[in-house]
Amino acid sequence: MNRKQGAARQRAEPAKTGSFWTSIPGICTGIAALLSATAALVTAVVGPAGIAHTVGSAFPGNQPAKHATHQPVKAPGPGRVERIAISEPGNGADVKYELTVKGTALVNPPNQLWVLGYAPGVDRWYFPDPPSPPVAPDGSWSVYSPLGDGTGTDTGFKFTIAALVVSPTAGETLHNALESQGGPGYVTQEPPSIVSNRIEVKLTCGTSQGC
Repeated sequence: MNRKQGAARQRAEPAKTGSFWTSIPGICTGIAALLSATAALVTAVVGPAGIAHTVGSAFPGNQPAKHATHQPVKAPGPGRVERIAISEPGNGADVKYELTVKGTALVNPPNQLWVLGYAPGVDRWYFPDPPSPPVAPDGSWSVYSPLGDGTGTDTGFKFTIAALVVSPTAGETLHNALESQGGPGYVTQEPPSIVSNRIEVKLTCGTSQGC
């Protein structure tokens, strides 16, 4: 081969270079492949929406769906609204000397339930038995509350029966009055109350012997 032919052959063949992966096109191709692999891995682990599907995640949208359930309502404790009601006898009823008063109540300890019967003939509030009845778990209570002196002289009179929720201080005052008196205990004034319920009844048979 002469010198002219060698020079022509060199011009016709491209110049030999280094490896493809070290060239600019090769580097770009490698980076693109690496990015595609990374994106596929992230999608597989994290999910297509970009939010980790981890049970118990701190994000609200990540919590598994829960079905609504009805939990039992706990019994009301301190701070509940206190209420009291007399269910028997009814307001305006005709009653006899032997009388049982019944009702319902919600009382927050240490407040107390007291029941009193007002005798207008002597202007006194008398204590029934027991004067501070316990309240059953269902909220019911009852007291034996005879009206009048049992001789019949009170027949035809109207009496007021009051059920009261009182503070510990008022309860102590009532207790001391009850303990300090010999016969049927009474107070001359209605004690202050937190909530109360009153009814008025007419005594149609005021003798303890019956009518």
